[in-house]
Amino acid sequence: MLLLALLLIAQPTDTVVPDSTGRDIVYYGCKHLIFFNKAEQVLLLDSAWVRYRDMSVHSDSILYDVKRHQLSAYKDVLFTSGSENITGGLLVYDVDSRKGVMQTAYTKVEDGFFRADEVWLVRERVLNARGASYTTCDRDHPHYVFYGPRTKLLMDDVAIAEPMVFKLFNTPLLAVPFWMVPVASKRKSGLMPFKIGNSSTEGFYSKNIAYYWVINDYSDMTFYGDVMTKRGLQGRVEGVYVVTPFARGNVNGSYINEWDTQRRRYSVSATHRSDRFLFDSQLDGKLDLASDATYIPDYSEDQLEWLKPDLFSYGQITKSLRRVGSVTLLAQQKTEFANHTRWADLPSVRLSVTQRPLFGGWNLSPAASFLHQTRHYLDSTNSTDTARTRALTGNAAVGISSPAYKIGPLGSATISERLALTEGRTYHDDTLDESRSPRSISSGLSASMDQRFLGTFGLTEAVSLTQSDNLRDSSPVKAAYSGSVTARATLYRVFSVTSFGMRGLLHTVTPTAALAYQPKVDSGPLFGRPRVFDPKVAQVNFALGNTFQAKVDTAGTKRDFGTVNFSTSYNLLDSARSPRSGHLRPAHEILNNLTPLRGALSIRPLQGSNLNLSIDAAAGFDFDSLDFSKDYSVAAAFYLNRIGFDSTRAGRGFQLGLNHTYIHSSTGASHMITGNAAVAIPGWKLTLTDFGYNFTQKQIANYGLLLTRDLHCWEAFARLQKLGTRWSYDFEVRIKKLPDLKIGKGTFGSILPKIGD
Repeated sequence: MLLLALLLIAQPTDTVVPDSTGRDIVYYGCKHLIFFNKAEQVLLLDSAWVRYRDMSVHSDSILYDVKRHQLSAYKDVLFTSGSENITGGLLVYDVDSRKGVMQTAYTKVEDGFFRADEVWLVRERVLNARGASYTTCDRDHPHYVFYGPRTKLLMDDVAIAEPMVFKLFNTPLLAVPFWMVPVASKRKSGLMPFKIGNSSTEGFYSKNIAYYWVINDYSDMTFYGDVMTKRGLQGRVEGVYVVTPFARGNVNGSYINEWDTQRRRYSVSATHRSDRFLFDSQLDGKLDLASDATYIPDYSEDQLEWLKPDLFSYGQITKSLRRVGSVTLLAQQKTEFANHTRWADLPSVRLSVTQRPLFGGWNLSPAASFLHQTRHYLDSTNSTDTARTRALTGNAAVGISSPAYKIGPLGSATISERLALTEGRTYHDDTLDESRSPRSISSGLSASMDQRFLGTFGLTEAVSLTQSDNLRDSSPVKAAYSGSVTARATLYRVFSVTSFGMRGLLHTVTPTAALAYQPKVDSGPLFGRPRVFDPKVAQVNFALGNTFQAKVDTAGTKRDFGTVNFSTSYNLLDSARSPRSGHLRPAHEILNNLTPLRGALSIRPLQGSNLNLSIDAAAGFDFDSLDFSKDYSVAAAFYLNRIGFDSTRAGRGFQLGLNHTYIHSSTGASHMITGNAAVAIPGWKLTLTDFGYNFTQKQIANYGLLLTRDLHCWEAFARLQKLGTRWSYDFEVRIKKLPDLKIGKGTFGSILPKIGD
């Protein structure tokens, strides 16, 4: 035995030493070793360690019982088993059963830390603890802890405490008889924090009492319970599932039987998408139901995005038909609370046929659809039907289009034709209404030519003929002819500008003139009788576009700096000659036919993440009065950020954002400035939010003050808000890594004043 001890001391620390015949080998090592022959114990001193399978223990000193396979480690103990690492002051461990106990234990659990007066190693990755606490604060004396006198920790899963006490700066604040705290990197089931408070409409309440249930790797659900002493018990559920590429969606629902009104109220919303549905089709759906128009706003807690003006539900199945096109089956329903109307399409079928190539580059585009729509007009008081309409409509259409034909100096030309047939039945309160039942045929023929010259100038001519005929009456075919000629040019000029960080400025000018002409058409045979020289519409549209682009750095990066555009039109229907004398009209009378010249400016002289300036303006010039129009506007936006601009100023500096708007019209003017500003020093930030000043009324429209405090593992804010004549305030303290855990105004609502609520 003495020789064995000497060998252990002399050999490297990874020497393999069998502790008994027939058992797995226990490795151990140290700088100094004492072997007790009679007791069959080994005392490892100074940097002692023991390793058995995937378990290892490091400590200042370890007493190992070779016969019983038990060890005791003293001072600065590090116990490792697989991915588990636990430190403590004393460890007693049975190697065979892999059970033991550690005092003053400490381990890191994902983003948090677990401490306990005593930890029992029940089995692999399962710990029982006494006097345990969990926190995400890395301070030696953490700012907060979840404390449990009796706790079970399932590593990378959940901590179960009975009871659980929440301590802030070692002061107990909240306690519950039982709680589960998720401590895993993956999603885990468990209870979630809730809030308590008081309101005039709901009474004393406890909201968001929730259980988060991880069903599998692809789906989860959260069950909520709200207890309100005036309203009653409200149950809510939220579910999400993502099974790529087969299906994904979510579902939300709530229900309450109100104690004060005896009304049963509910809401259900869901979305679903399946890319591989029946017969390899695609399914899309949305469900949106509510018991009444005010249910969601009543329980929305001032979340304006929940204030829905209507409810809309639909289900759609789309099947791709190989080499043919696709067919879509759609069912949808919409309730418009403001109009007291509910309408539905049950069902709607649409056939889209893939464009089919014909001879010589021509293409054929057929399509068909069927719609069954019902519309209910509801009584505004009790939502009962007061009138119903039902329409069944079928539509078939076919289009044909040509390729672009090259016709020498005339450029290129295209031709297209579309023919559509509509047939339907309309019922009013189950009675057929022939006058509103469609049966019509329509067609549209169009042709265009396009020419380009020298890569700068362009000319486009277009003509069209549209016809429609209601087959249920004796009226002749309605026909309309139209034509247009558009001339355009694109001109460039480069300026050698080197100031303001620019390395050249490109100015692009695009003048455009377009003549639009539509003659009057007398009813007649199939194509009607157009009166070519008797125009219904005759006008010339003018436009001048300007764009500015610059190179802004040594790499020659191009950046758009802005645009300046002008437009007007001239009505040719009023002749330039006086109808009485035949003489030319005075110039100012001819100008009366011009619409006001509209100008629009949009420039971005400063573009960056920390410095930005944009200016937009619009105005008009009235040729009738030879004066500027009364309708004009100017808007400017400026943003400057000097918080954390560089490493030497991180966490300190200021921000400034301003928006100025001036709108003038014949009915009045609106002049506002809005913005926000912030000043920050390490740990603190004061923000002026939603500031607005109305120059027209000479008063502050609204503003808010937000004070933010960074508290290491915590963050806190206090807000004072004024919107119109309404005042409100709020405050909250929350844990950064556990944002659902918060203490704020809602927690103490029962004892705080209701200013502005």
